[in-house]
Amino acid sequence: MRHQRTTDAAGSPGHDDGAAVEFAHLHPPCPVTCQRAFRHIACRRVHPAVDTSCTRPYCMANLQGTTRARMNRPTRIEPLPESEWTDEQRQMAAPLEAQYGLVFNVLKTLMRHMPLLKSWNPLAGYLMTGSSLSPRHRELLIMRVAWQTGSDYEWGQHVLMSQAAGLSEQDHRRIKAGPDDPGWPAIERALLKAADELLDEQYVSEPTWESLAEQLTDVQRMDAIFTVGQYAMLAMALKTLGVEREPGVPGFDGG
Repeated sequence: MRHQRTTDAAGSPGHDDGAAVEFAHLHPPCPVTCQRAFRHIACRRVHPAVDTSCTRPYCMANLQGTTRARMNRPTRIEPLPESEWTDEQRQMAAPLEAQYGLVFNVLKTLMRHMPLLKSWNPLAGYLMTGSSLSPRHRELLIMRVAWQTGSDYEWGQHVLMSQAAGLSEQDHRRIKAGPDDPGWPAIERALLKAADELLDEQYVSEPTWESLAEQLTDVQRMDAIFTVGQYAMLAMALKTLGVEREPGVPGFDGG
């Protein structure tokens, strides 16, 4: 994906990403050949060897470590209290309560916008329980998206859910390390690489696409794309709305 260089009012090199422009004075232009501005934001996966000792605010190099700091995000829209639920909302919550013993904060928050919730829920349900991907492959994609987007809510929920799909604590550590970890079998390395490419460029490269084709059908590859897209979108909502993890749900640091 090409980025246009701009200049801010002070004459500092800029970037077409609003977040990068806002913090122009904190992040110098990328000195490497891609010439993207603000390497600490825009180039965090293009240049994995950026200075991890950087102490500047919003430096994504620091958020790539084994323990990710959660930025102070306020709860902007509170979950709907159970005392205000309609009969329809109680019916929607009942299966979750029966299976997990609670209703997740994400659902209770989205209950405040029922047309959106009822439109989104079928796609989310299909990708979570009905897609052609194996549960393990699904969870690998979801957790890589959660890690790369910095969604501690999404990460924590799927630390727990992924256990039923056979993922171990070692798998969780390797998901953080990414597709270059030497322990991945070829298909799982390709899935993680596809997730990273979709998040970075909104495109799966030809080599990665062909690697996926060695073990996945066209339908499975389509489901993989939509899984990454759905959970990236959900991460945006969770972080922006400030949805809090439930008690006992781990964050990036396991706590």
